[in-house]
Amino acid sequence: MSEIAKKRNVENYEESTDKRSSESVLLKNNQEHLSKRQRVEGIDNNPYLAHRQITKSPLDGWFPGRTTAEQARIAEDGDINPFTNKPFSKRYRELLKARRTLPVHAQRKEFLDLVHESQFVVFVGETGSGKTTQIPQFLCYDILPHLKKKQIACTQPRRVAAMSVAQRVADEMDFKLGEEVGYNIRFEDCSGPKTMLKNRYY
Repeated sequence: MSEIAKKRNVENYEESTDKRSSESVLLKNNQEHLSKRQRVEGIDNNPYLAHRQITKSPLDGWFPGRTTAEQARIAEDGDINPFTNKPFSKRYRELLKARRTLPVHAQRKEFLDLVHESQFVVFVGETGSGKTTQIPQFLCYDILPHLKKKQIACTQPRRVAAMSVAQRVADEMDFKLGEEVGYNIRFEDCSGPKTMLKNRYY
């Protein structure tokens, strides 16, 4: 390569570097300006920043694996679904009222304390106490798997059980089956990239 060609390459490199540097400075200044505008005016009152509006979640300030039963109860009783940031439906309210009558709800605090203190927990309860449908939901509100793109897996003894339980839990959490809650059986996977709780049959 000739000296002239080398010199041109160096000049082009320096020019592109200067351009990236100036763009970076401009972006930083814009971010600082936006931050100041938010502090002074408030983003909610600024129509020019409406597209940047940040929706507050009922889970803000929660620490995965260190939540309480009271925190979960407040979130469940709220107006907004903390996992989708959409308003809860009327159907959700009806199901929540029925869920609270299940025996397992009386042990929610005790269950979470054991989960926080132990690596393994064996939970025993009678049929109809709410083990299959409620315990996974307790864990969703405690572990917050969606924040780290993780999943809570629930194994089921039958194909029909995996499908029906997934549908029930999706209804109780006000989700569409196959999105946040899904199931996986042989030759069929009803889940997606947002799935955080999955019922499985192998």
